[in-house]
This record gives sequence, C-alpha cells and structure tokens, in this order.
Amino acid sequence: MKRVLKGKKNISFQSLIQLPGIRLKGISMDEDQFFVSAEIASKYGFCPLCSSKSKRLHSYYCRKLKDLPIISRSVNIELTVRKIFCDNPKCSKKVFSQQLPDEVVPYSRRTSRADERLLHLSKETSANKGSWISEQMMLRVSSSTFLRIMHKCNVSPPAKITHLGIDDWAYHKGHTYGTIVVDRETGKTVEVLKSREKEDIAEWLRQYPDIRTITRDRGDCYVQAVSEALPHAIQIADRFHLIVNYSDHVICTVKRLISRLKTGIVAKNTDIPENDGIIIQKIIDLSAASTVQADENKCTLIKRARDLNKENYSMRSIARILNLDFRTVRKYIHMEKDQILTIRKTFVDYTVYLDDLIEGYRKGESLSLIFRRIKIKGFKGSLRGLTIRFGKLYKGRMERRGSCVSKKEAIKFPRIFSCRKICIYLTNKNYEKILSPVEIGWYEHLRKENPILQSLWNLSNNFRSIFAERSIKKFHEWIQQVRQSDFRELKNFACGLQKDLKAVEASIIYDYNNGITEGCVNRLKNIKKQMYGRASFDLLRKKVILSKWG
Repeated sequence: MKRVLKGKKNISFQSLIQLPGIRLKGISMDEDQFFVSAEIASKYGFCPLCSSKSKRLHSYYCRKLKDLPIISRSVNIELTVRKIFCDNPKCSKKVFSQQLPDEVVPYSRRTSRADERLLHLSKETSANKGSWISEQMMLRVSSSTFLRIMHKCNVSPPAKITHLGIDDWAYHKGHTYGTIVVDRETGKTVEVLKSREKEDIAEWLRQYPDIRTITRDRGDCYVQAVSEALPHAIQIADRFHLIVNYSDHVICTVKRLISRLKTGIVAKNTDIPENDGIIIQKIIDLSAASTVQADENKCTLIKRARDLNKENYSMRSIARILNLDFRTVRKYIHMEKDQILTIRKTFVDYTVYLDDLIEGYRKGESLSLIFRRIKIKGFKGSLRGLTIRFGKLYKGRMERRGSCVSKKEAIKFPRIFSCRKICIYLTNKNYEKILSPVEIGWYEHLRKENPILQSLWNLSNNFRSIFAERSIKKFHEWIQQVRQSDFRELKNFACGLQKDLKAVEASIIYDYNNGITEGCVNRLKNIKKQMYGRASFDLLRKKVILSKWG
C-alpha cells in the first residue's frame, strides 16, 4: 500500500532529489520504493529547431523516470511535461515538448545522474555482474542495457604522447592478433588496434610525431612500422623478452646435447661389477647349450598335459598347473602321436655370435640393439628367443647402467636430466630459490666435470652482466664469444640481435622497459574473459581504454 508523505517531509525530499527546474507535487512510498510526482517549473519552452520561446499550451503527457535510490529505496519520478505550440510561422515544427537538457536526456527512462552512475559501473564490470550490482543498488537494468550504455560511449584520442609502449595480444589465439598501445608516462591504454600489420600500425603512429621513445618486443612488424612512421624515435627492445628469448635458445641447446651429457655421466658412474666374469661365463654356457634339451622339455610337457587330461582335469586347471596358455594346452591334448614324435627340432648356433653378445653386455647395450646387429651378420633366430635365453642377464646389466645406487636411494634421486631445470640453473640468477640443494649440488658437480655445461654457464653469466653493468662493449664481446662457440642455437640468437642492433643497445643503455605494456595486456585479457563471449572488438576496445581499474 502506498503512503502519501505531507508537510515538512516534502521539503526534505525536495532537498534530497535536487533536480533543477523540476517542482515536486507529491511523494508516496511503499515497502521498497518512492513515487515522486513532479512537473517542470517553467511554463515556457524553446523549440528544438528554431529555438524560439513559446508558452502556448497544446497538451500534457507524463514521463516515467528512474532516479538514484534514497535510503535503500528506489525512486520513481512521474514527470508531467507540457507540449507547446511553436509560434514561429517559418518553423516546420508545430508542436514540441519541454526539455531539461542537463538533467534528463530526450527519450531517456532515467535521469542523467543515474545514467552516469550506470556508465561508470559498465566500464569496470561485465554486463551480467553489472546487472546484479545494479539490482543491489535499487537501480536495476538488464545486462543488454549495460552493453547498450557502453556502446554509446565515445573514445577521444590522446592529445599528445611522448613515451610509448607497444605490444601484441591475441583476439583469437593462433589466428587473429591485435596491437595494444600504452602511454608509459600515465600507464593507461590509449588505443587498441585489431591488427598487427605494419601498414595499420604505421598509419596510427603518424598521427603522433612527438613520440620520442618506443618500447617493444623484437617482432618484425613493429620494427618496420616504427622505422617507417617515426624514423627519429628511439626504439628500445624489452629486456625481459631478450632474456626469455635467450633462455629458449639455451633450452633448445640443452635438449640437443642432453644425450652427450648422459653419455659422460654413464661413463663416469658405471663400473664393471665384480661378478661380471661369472655372468659372461653364463653367456658362454647358454650359447653352447643345445636346443635339443628344450625340445625334450617340450615333449615332457605334452606328456604331462595328456596324462592330466586322462585324470579328468579341466584344460584351465592343466594350464594353471603347468604354467601354460589355455590354447597351448588344448593343442597338446589334441595332438596326434605321430606329431609328437616328429617335433621340429630347431637349432640356432649362438656361439657364432658370442663375441657380439659379450661385447654388447660389457657396453651395457640392450638385447634389441644386439639383435639388430647380429641379424645383419646372418642370425636366423628371433628376438623373442634371444630374450628367453639371455634376457635376465642383460636386464640386470641395464638396471645398473644409469647409476650405481641401490633401489631405495634411486627413489629419492633427483631428475638430473630435466632440460628445464638445467636451463634454470644456467640462465636464472635466482636458481637457488627454485632448485633444491640436492639438484644444485649435482649440477655444480656436473658443470665442473663437463666442458659443455661450463661453456654455457660462462656465456649465461656474461649475458646477465651486460645488463647489470650496462656495457655496450661487453655486449659486442659476448657476440664474439658466441660466434666462436659450437652452439648453433645461440649463434642464431646472436644473428637476430644484430639485425635489431640499435634497439638492443638502447635496452642496455636506457632504463625503460615494456613492463607497463605487459601489465595492460594482462588487464585486457582479464576484461575479455569477463565479457562471457559477448565481447565484440568495438566493445572490448572501449572497455579497455575507458576502464580505470579493469
């Protein structure tokens, strides 16, 4: 039920609502809403076409407006508006309505201050979240209305930019990329381009000839665009990207050389056990043993299987007793007597390949590798037969090949051959905070024993010292060191640096970096994810540029 408020309370609500040019007629309320009846105080109106003043009344109509809430209640204004005749005979508009340009926009269903509050909310939140917040504010609008409010905003270009940061971002990762432009002095995004093509970027940069420095990554599109549009501007390569690119090339080098590192460690940690002489003697004995004994064992198995079948054992029980396959037992039981007496006795002379077997065992090679080698020499047997005869001996050898520690110690042994961890040890100055003490001790020992890692270690230390000491001389010395090394991945990296030499030297001299731009890219990604698939590029651009917090 509505209650009408009278007397002095009308005066207090007049001061709370404070809409210039509007006179209150009455106020009523229910549980969660205020209903304000008002009218435009002036009896005059100005024609929107000819601006002539007139007060000749045509009729009245009522506009319903939403205003900001008061004491946790929504405010609904019923505004009585006059329609007035235009007295100018030359004007084509005969009738017009009174307008309040500062407080109420034509055709709007909310006051200007309510629209302004929703506009700020739409800049900082997603449409769905903003709709929920507006409901808690007692000024509820739909998510689609939030998008419409945002679309009506205009983005004004910056007047002047002196220090610029530029980077790319993925509109559709792997397919469509754009460019974000940041004013490094203010830290604000000034433009978002739906392209990273050289022509589009150069066209935008030409609008701001006062730019003095530009920080960027080493993408070819940005190098060419800046050189073409602003040849006088100082281009500065981002140090973070340089270090990351160097780490990527180091890890590629480690991946290529990891087999050589493993070989060196195996040669150092693998000793021939004391009982190798006994095992080699077993290899000799097994090579000289005839396969006739194996065939006799097969005849015995056939006889036992047939005897158990006569004793009414099932085929599955016989297979379980004799440790045979069910299908093998069935074949043995149904085999005729003549077939048993004429079992083909295959014979493979392993003594011919005894030297290959012993040499492969001493080197720690697998049976599959030995099999491929002796197969070329005319070996007629199979890998399965070779494994059945010698598998246990070579299996034990392979277990001892990696390290000489016990099984309990092997469980706690670090993953020493992780290319990523080796790269961290070589390139990251804070590797002590990332790697465990056991891993650090192992890598230090490995570096001292291995000239490859020692060389990579020296190059990485020299590369870090370039930026720490800001020395151009050390940078050119480091380039020469890489050229004289055997690491082709680092040579390619050095060639790339020389193609962008001025920007790399500027990154060493100046203290500027692209960190603010990278932060704005992360903010753009966050805004893009908040929009739940409704982010057209135009809408995303406005939210990124106009938002203060994201």
